[in-house]
Amino acid sequence: MQKILQLKDICNLEVSKFMYKYTTSQLPAMFNNYFKLITDVHSHNTKQIKTRQFALPKARSNSGAKMINYSAIEIWSKIPPEIKAKRVWHFSGRV
Repeated sequence: MQKILQLKDICNLEVSKFMYKYTTSQLPAMFNNYFKLITDVHSHNTKQIKTRQFALPKARSNSGAKMINYSAIEIWSKIPPEIKAKRVWHFSGRV
């Protein structure tokens, strides 16, 4: 028996696929500089730099925290590296 995803889970899945495509340069050129790596923001030697994590922009309000450039980084950072390494098509229809 298959489970039906909740709307929030579907949104998170689509955002995760977007971030995967961003990290593998599969999006149109207009998105090339949409997100910044932590290394672009500061040069401190941190765990986030070693794992190539994205810098979270400052959100000045609750609406700012719901913007894709903020929420996508939060969603992406919660995904384990072994999942991030899989191909997007691997998940199609297999959730």
